[in-house]
Amino acid sequence: MSMLEHIKQAVYIVIKPEAIVGLFFSAFDHQGILIISHGVVSTDKPAEQLINLVYNGIFAPHASKTAMIACDIVTSIKQEDNTDALLAYNPEQYGLIMATLDNSKSGVILPHTAGVSDMKSAILYIKSKYTISGNVTMSVFTTQRIIIK
Repeated sequence: MSMLEHIKQAVYIVIKPEAIVGLFFSAFDHQGILIISHGVVSTDKPAEQLINLVYNGIFAPHASKTAMIACDIVTSIKQEDNTDALLAYNPEQYGLIMATLDNSKSGVILPHTAGVSDMKSAILYIKSKYTISGNVTMSVFTTQRIIIK
């Protein structure tokens, strides 16, 4: 069975191929080091199409080095305008998406990301990695993680 079919088989246990949900895929090598990660918080595409696009467009060249894939299925999204409330979220359970007001730039960090101990560090990480500045909108989201070996 190809890696693409293996991914679909595992994901379709949780959601239907026609489900319209956000999906993130993270590929790890045999030492557990992240090779590549990509996905979307929300989409208008069915899961089957999204999986095909992400796999064929981004993951296929890394298939021979991939030992494990983590698939995060987005289960809820909530825009959070209150800074104090945002800082109270646990980054083990909640991911964070940040976007400029004109949506020209955005960045995301998944729940349970290694090295992120609080939402303040998640905000700083996103701003630095994606070079986001100025006024932004922020939303928290939850996922269901599937490990595919």
